[in-house]
Amino acid sequence: MPPLTLRYFDIRARAEPLRILLVDAGADFVDERVPFDDAWTNNGKLEQPFSQLPTLDIVQDDGTVFRLPETIAITDYIEETYCNIPARSPLNKAKANAVRDASLAFIDQHWEFFWADNFPKADAMQRREARTVKWLSKMSAYLSGVPRQYLYGEPADGKGTNLTGAATWLFEALEIIEGQFPGLLAESDPELAAIHKAIAARPRIAAYLAAGKGTKQITLSDIETEERKAAGREAWLKARKTAA
Repeated sequence: MPPLTLRYFDIRARAEPLRILLVDAGADFVDERVPFDDAWTNNGKLEQPFSQLPTLDIVQDDGTVFRLPETIAITDYIEETYCNIPARSPLNKAKANAVRDASLAFIDQHWEFFWADNFPKADAMQRREARTVKWLSKMSAYLSGVPRQYLYGEPADGKGTNLTGAATWLFEALEIIEGQFPGLLAESDPELAAIHKAIAARPRIAAYLAAGKGTKQITLSDIETEERKAAGREAWLKARKTAA
């Protein structure tokens, strides 16, 4: 029995950075993807400590299983267990954790916007683009004061990772931006684009992405997913051409 089972819906959202962190660490874990259906609504919620996902089942030394809830608590556990990063002062750890928290907030805002009625409309996409560019600028300015080794180092051989939770949450935020506004990341902030590229190129993460594990975006059909994403991109691109 693998020592860990990460449980979430078959979407990225709040689980993808956790999956990426475990994958880069070479951890032995089960990536359990729960259907969002009546079984979840009627019974699945009751099996979770706070009726929410993600959760992480951890096999303890005595063989019993502890179910850990809450996104940040799971991130911290994985990081403490698998991340081989230089010793950090409380301040340097807090600096990195602020990157994680700001990225998580951005991701949550993205999903709220994705499901809003005005998502595919050009004016809404333009406002979202402006907010995204502003967020990138603020994140870039903030990262100038965070030593890079406290976020990630060169890919490690064998078990363990020198990638932090902060880096994987930032990566997912940048993945969202690249998917929603193709080319905007490199255009707006080459340094953040380079961070995104460096994390995507790490061997274990590259293999995970190449396998298509991270492609799902929502719980509905793939067609609806792609149609909705494509509608948003088309509206944004059309508005850009008109403005030019």
